[in-house]
Amino acid sequence: MTEKTRTLKFILCWHMHQPDYRNALTHEFELPWTYLHALKDYTDMAAHLERYPNLPVVVNLVPSLMDQLVDYAEQFHEGTWRDPLPALAGHPFAGRTFIGGTPISDRCLSALSCPQDDRSFSGLCPIA
Repeated sequence: MTEKTRTLKFILCWHMHQPDYRNALTHEFELPWTYLHALKDYTDMAAHLERYPNLPVVVNLVPSLMDQLVDYAEQFHEGTWRDPLPALAGHPFAGRTFIGGTPISDRCLSALSCPQDDRSFSGLCPIA
């Protein structure tokens, strides 16, 4: 009796969504979640996809997330921030600035607790 080889057909679907964390009137970011996820989670996912180029994957980014990511990229290139976290993190005294008793640099980097390769967030986090 011969054993049949069975193939599992698999596709990974990643759906990314973030509500718009910007103030509708001032366009300033009120919460840092898109920024922090962009530094860690989204770049980690891209690194995984680079590692397995033949893996069938569908990545879906909702328009509100894409718009915020583009907004952050523009802020980075302009050197002006409408989000208090990266604005404060880029300040020369950021390492000694405290939020809730924790240095701002520790607070920002706590979101980056998993090992990163250089391409994951090189140049994206002003305090890295």
